[in-house]
Amino acid sequence: MSERYKDYQALLASGNKTAWITDVARFVDYPDFKRLTAGLDRTVVDDREWEKQGKLAYTGLEGDRLIMAYEANGAIGRASINGKPRVLKNWPVIESPYLREDLRSGVLEYRNPVGESWRLRVNLKGLQWEKRF
Repeated sequence: MSERYKDYQALLASGNKTAWITDVARFVDYPDFKRLTAGLDRTVVDDREWEKQGKLAYTGLEGDRLIMAYEANGAIGRASINGKPRVLKNWPVIESPYLREDLRSGVLEYRNPVGESWRLRVNLKGLQWEKRF
C-alpha cells in the first residue's frame, strides 16, 4: 500500500499458489449497483480442487466457464474457456476498452476517455504508479 497514492491501490496475494479472478461488466448491462451485485451473485467460483490439484473454475457474468490449472514451475497456468484450450500467443492478459495488460509486460493500463488514466508497472524495484501517461 502506498501513502503517496492513496486513491490508487493494488491487492497483493502472496503464498505458494496465488490466483485472482477479474470480470468486466458494461454499464449498459448493469446500470446500478443493485443490478451489478445481482449479476455477481449469479457468478460461480469453484475452488474445490485448488488445494490438491491447483485448479479453479469460474462461471462469469456473461455465462462463460473458465477453468485454470496452476503450473508449479511457470507463471502462466493451463486454461480453457467454454471447454476450448486457451492459446496465449499474442493474447493480452486482460483487454477491454479501458483496461489492458499485455502478456509478460508487467504493465497494467487504465485509460479513461473522460477522466484520469493511470498505469501500474511492476519491475524489480516493486510497483510504480504513473498518472496521465
